[in-house]
Amino acid sequence: MSFIEQERALFDLLFDVPLREKFIKNPKNALTDYRLSKEELADFLVINPHALVLDAKVRVDLILGQWCRNFPLTFSILSSLSDGLLLLRRLVDSHTMRHAPIERVVVFATRLRQALIANKPTVPLDELSLIVAILDAELGMATTSESLKKTILRGQYIQPKAISSRDVWLTQPVSIAPYVSAAIIPLSYGLLKKSLCPSLGAELWRYLNKTPLLAADRQQLWQQADTRLLVVKAKVSTLSDSDPTIDHVSLELAEGFASLFEYVNGTMSVQQILQQLQQIGAPASLVQSIKQGFQQLYAAEMIVV
Repeated sequence: MSFIEQERALFDLLFDVPLREKFIKNPKNALTDYRLSKEELADFLVINPHALVLDAKVRVDLILGQWCRNFPLTFSILSSLSDGLLLLRRLVDSHTMRHAPIERVVVFATRLRQALIANKPTVPLDELSLIVAILDAELGMATTSESLKKTILRGQYIQPKAISSRDVWLTQPVSIAPYVSAAIIPLSYGLLKKSLCPSLGAELWRYLNKTPLLAADRQQLWQQADTRLLVVKAKVSTLSDSDPTIDHVSLELAEGFASLFEYVNGTMSVQQILQQLQQIGAPASLVQSIKQGFQQLYAAEMIVV
């Protein structure tokens, strides 16, 4: 008997809505693509359809409650859109869930981004770009967290060296540190979180289902426009060979700082970047502000020499 094939069929029944609907109408026909013996198929014929639907709903809600920890701003904003929460549920499907557990949340968010752009929800394009920008920021954090976890689980993680107390960040070529993401967001991340997240994690997911964000509150938020460059580094909180915990440290810089990141590629020092800015006539106050920004990035271990 093939318990693996039974598990595959049951897994798909939980996360593949069209298959589940076919199963409810005609169980035998729905499972013809699975290599099940008569005895194995008989196990499925006694499944209560209503219990199956309830089980699937509960599982999807539990999963989204966990993933809401990674995307609190995005989930809150989507709750204010027509069918936004339905879209989140729809993407917890067999396509997403067939991926390895460590990869699922990034696959889910990548598909969510694609769906938002392709489906063009009932918001103006300029507002959609703000929503996608926030999703991109949270997706960047989820991606670096996944990458760091994979490195640890492969046994390839190396503890970072203590940063030098000398001004090497100024005179030596600099590059972006591993597990760092950067995104331009329309408002300070702290303000966004305060405005959009009355609670966090699974509690936020339950709250949004009962009390979705009002469209008027979402639109009012954009009126406070104060664009920032959010730079975030994934760091090990608890080192474990099987279940490492990852946290993030963040730094916010002026939006214009983003254009300088293309030069942080291991070929130029901060000093050289500042000299080029001076040569094109950048004000001394701007050059000093940029120097301080690089110093903050180095102190936060977001750039390395």
